[in-house]
Amino acid sequence: MTRSIARTALFACVFALTTVVTPSAHASGLASVSCSGSTQTTVSTSGATTTGTVTCNGLATLKLTTTVNAAGLTTTVASLIPALPNQSVAISSTVSAAGVTAACSSVVQVGTGATVAGSCST
Repeated sequence: MTRSIARTALFACVFALTTVVTPSAHASGLASVSCSGSTQTTVSTSGATTTGTVTCNGLATLKLTTTVNAAGLTTTVASLIPALPNQSVAISSTVSAAGVTAACSSVVQVGTGATVAGSCST
């Protein structure tokens, strides 16, 4: 008898949690988030710096990727940046390396794979 009551209570809890945690049917109909912005990449003999701004119309994760050519070697550094709805996100990143001759950076919206901004410098 006790086992039956416990089992019933467990199923009720699982059902209640599933109902609360499962997203509504309306969530799939939401408009996708879009982002826009610009960046500028500069190089010096000691590194590459990328600056700029990006704004998204919803929650988004941005990926800043910087590729640096230094002393004949190519190195890529990436970082994730959170973006809040309608808030300007400052992009500021420096990759230190000796003998930098060229660099390119791109900002991609992770959720869609769309390139938001990009720049190169030699």
